[in-house]
Amino acid sequence: MSRFSTFPFILEHAISISISDLKKWNYLRKGAINSGVLNWMQGGSERGRVSIKVDMDAKICHIILDYTYNETGFTERILLKGVESNLGAGNIWYFVCPRTQKLCRKLYFKRGYFISRFAILDHYYKNQTKSHRDRKFDKHLQIALQAENLVTDLEAKHFKRYYAGVPTKRYLKIIQKVRESERVGFPDVLGYINGTKM
Repeated sequence: MSRFSTFPFILEHAISISISDLKKWNYLRKGAINSGVLNWMQGGSERGRVSIKVDMDAKICHIILDYTYNETGFTERILLKGVESNLGAGNIWYFVCPRTQKLCRKLYFKRGYFISRFAILDHYYKNQTKSHRDRKFDKHLQIALQAENLVTDLEAKHFKRYYAGVPTKRYLKIIQKVRESERVGFPDVLGYINGTKM
């Protein structure tokens, strides 16, 4: 019998279902029952498939997930809870985690079950698995790439650099970011590539 892998569980790579997805697909309408199939693709091949039924008509709102894992069929019922918005604009919907009973906005698939990140003890975000050097490199690369977008903003057709002879706040902010990228971004990225910057 094979063992479970000891690789870290990276949340960004996991199969997941989120409240924002259900909202985007219009599945959270009060009094409605919606169903569909969720597919996850990786490298052109199917990584996972789940049949989903969202019941917002029942006294206790819930979703039902039907899927297969290791040639075993699973049917999982996960409760939904609406919490009144602090702005008074309706409800904010949450999943009730089947393991911890905590409210969450996203469920991750691990070892046959959809659970919240609070129930996954060995979870990491992608950035946490990178070395300190790689994180610094990514930061400097983002600053360097940001400069290209800012320069195109400056050259836009109707961009106003000055209003009544005074530089606009947007223009000053863009100039400051371009200077920062020239000072920090490109030289550091080249240093990392050449191996002179550690």
